[in-house]
Amino acid sequence: MIVLADTSIWIDHLDKGSLLLGQLLQSDVLVMHPAVIGEISLGNIKNRRGVLSSLRRITGAVVAMDTEVLTLIEVQDLAGSGIGYIDAHLIAATLMTPHCKLWTRDKRLHTVAHRLGIAYDTMH
Repeated sequence: MIVLADTSIWIDHLDKGSLLLGQLLQSDVLVMHPAVIGEISLGNIKNRRGVLSSLRRITGAVVAMDTEVLTLIEVQDLAGSGIGYIDAHLIAATLMTPHCKLWTRDKRLHTVAHRLGIAYDTMH
């Protein structure tokens, strides 16, 4: 299994440290999405250059084209679900990356990911 962690997971890890995220990093099962790096880069982070450099070295998830994301929104009835466009991109990336699950603390995003069968269960 591969795991795509969203921005909320990374921010918590950068602030407080996450044993589970650290384990996933060590096991080389994490993938990264450029939108997550972009969102993190907009925040105030310690050791900014080093952190962003490290994040860019993580294997990338498949990145969907905008037309694919817009199709996904319609086909999976995501309109009105309370998620944002970046969230829809993360869902598309998770669906397009083989054996991938999406890890988030965002309740609405988790609900959609769960409905689609791609939510990462931290209680495994």
